[in-house]
Order: sequence, then structure tokens, then C-alpha cells
Amino acid sequence: MRDGHLKGPDFFDVEKYPQITFKSTGINNAGEGQYKLTGDLTAKGITKKVELTLTYRGSVENPQTKKTSAGFKLTGVIKRSDFGIGSAFPAPMLGDEVPFVVNAEFQQ
Repeated sequence: MRDGHLKGPDFFDVEKYPQITFKSTGINNAGEGQYKLTGDLTAKGITKKVELTLTYRGSVENPQTKKTSAGFKLTGVIKRSDFGIGSAFPAPMLGDEVPFVVNAEFQQ
């Protein structure tokens, strides 16, 4: 029931807005292995500029593919109210700030 409610109009309204997208607009060095990634985040038809922290975690040879894999961690915080997500639920009931962490691996 909870997942169905989150997919509905009170929150993500996935029938009308099936995707959340991020398009980067810039990246700046913020120290050794640290970067500030800026871009446009679109959710529920609303686009806002966001700044995320990108951390390079190193490169190793992938034992399965024998290709070099680079690891990255992306972190950030967005406000659900900026995107009209869960607007009927005040912050004391449901926090407005939504932290997230993405760990990813890329190969050439």
C-alpha cells in the first residue's frame, strides 16, 4: 500500500511523470578526488538547479571484464517541497530534506 501511495498523485505521480532526470551543467574541482557537480533536476515537471558532491573512489581492473573500472560516489540533499512531492504532508510529519547517496562504477 505504501509503494502505491508513493507512486500516486500525493507524491511522485508516476502515471503523469514516469521519469526523474538530471542533466549536468558543470563540474568543478573541490579538492583531491572531490568535485561539485551542478545540473538541472526535473521531477513532477518541475526543474531546479542542484549542486551535488562527486567523489572519485579510485580505479581498479575489473576481474570479470579485465577492463579498468572507476568508482564514484554521488551525494546530495534535495527538498521535496521544491518539486511538489508530498506537499500535503508538512515537514513535522515528513521531512522536507531528502538526502541521497549513489555509488556507481564506470568502464571505458
